[in-house]
Amino acid sequence: MTLVPSSLASKRRFHLFLHSPEGLPATILIDAGEYHETVNVTRIAPLTLLGQLDPETAFNPAGNASTRTLVHIWNNIFVQTGMDDAQSAVLTVAPSFDASLIGAGPTGAPLQPLFGNVDFKAYNIDFENRAASHTELMYARCARALVTDVSYANASFYGCAFASFQDTWYTGRNASTYVVGSIIYGQTDYLFGFGTA
Repeated sequence: MTLVPSSLASKRRFHLFLHSPEGLPATILIDAGEYHETVNVTRIAPLTLLGQLDPETAFNPAGNASTRTLVHIWNNIFVQTGMDDAQSAVLTVAPSFDASLIGAGPTGAPLQPLFGNVDFKAYNIDFENRAASHTELMYARCARALVTDVSYANASFYGCAFASFQDTWYTGRNASTYVVGSIIYGQTDYLFGFGTA
């Protein structure tokens, strides 16, 4: 399957339900573009998201991940009173909403008896929470704005970039994340969680 952005803003929302026979692996090719989206992966079978690269820099092994990618997936949701951090994530890889919850304190959200995606991979995609990227006033208003929430799943990222102001990357319970040739950046608490990274 290939996703191509529409020139009409009203048609840029994708509601994709992917079913493959007997849990076979699936790959989604994502064409160059700006996608104002929230990506929620609850699929158990392996899934790969492949973002388009700039042909001028695609074969430069020393190239910077954030300058090579042509696929930008972003949102601007920030945590408000009564919300869990997970509700602001741009990318969530978890078997259910309850499994994605982060909670608070040293124990976090209650444990879940589930396991999600066994092999999620993303290549050459920029994920960004832009909630605090416009003005100094916004920085004061929206401290927490999550980009990535991986819980009860295995996920790996190659040539990707992840950006937010606070709470950029969460590796949750029973989760394993692996990041190669990528950039993760934020201002405060940009890496946190209970899993293995």
